[in-house]
Amino acid sequence: MWTETWLFTKRSLITTIRNPFSFIPNLIISVFFLLVYTSGLSSVASLPQFEGRAYLNFILPVSIVSGTILFFPLIFLSTTFVPKELIEAEWLKVAATFNPTTYIFEGMRAVLTQSTIDWSALSAGLAVAGAMSVIMIVFAATNARDALKQK
Repeated sequence: MWTETWLFTKRSLITTIRNPFSFIPNLIISVFFLLVYTSGLSSVASLPQFEGRAYLNFILPVSIVSGTILFFPLIFLSTTFVPKELIEAEWLKVAATFNPTTYIFEGMRAVLTQSTIDWSALSAGLAVAGAMSVIMIVFAATNARDALKQK
């Protein structure tokens, strides 16, 4: 399994080195979402519960990863657009609690938006990101091995 994972990683790195501008479409998508989120939802920052935080700082981690297909459907059931304290629907609070993207975004915000690092949020974000990475690597390696066996 690790051999296949290394081969796919190596192939991806070589492709990126050969075509260093391959990241530009993702960058354009991220900037697009940053503009959309900021223009459409920035009035949330005027709520007293937002405690004077800048909405641009709050939404920046979301716009960075919005270009990835994996996270996009999950961001609507997390604390992506507003802090958990401002979510009124109980079912959405429960969904946000169990949604892994909530912890990843909170971990990113712990580093990007605050003057001091919130180590508990960062630790939870890194743990969830690590667990999701392991799950995805195992899933990809298993599927790759099964595909190679079928040939």
